[in-house]
Amino acid sequence: MRLTKNDLYTMAQSKNADDRKRAFKLYLAWINDKTMPPRDQFNFTERYIFDRVFTEKGMTVPGFKPPPPRRSATTVPSTKARRT
Repeated sequence: MRLTKNDLYTMAQSKNADDRKRAFKLYLAWINDKTMPPRDQFNFTERYIFDRVFTEKGMTVPGFKPPPPRRSATTVPSTKARRT
């Protein structure tokens, strides 16, 4: 059976802990395989999504640093003078 990126993503999102653990092990093996052709490797966006999914599930992905939390937008006071 050939595992696709979509299959791996489905397993990573599963509610079954065993499926998530298996997906995590397969993912680590996939990213560490240096003999894989470039078309089968993860691109930056795919790797970021998987790293984020696994981090949210409590698994530690080596080398992944989640982005800092977003700060709320601050309002800038208007510099225009009011006309009365």
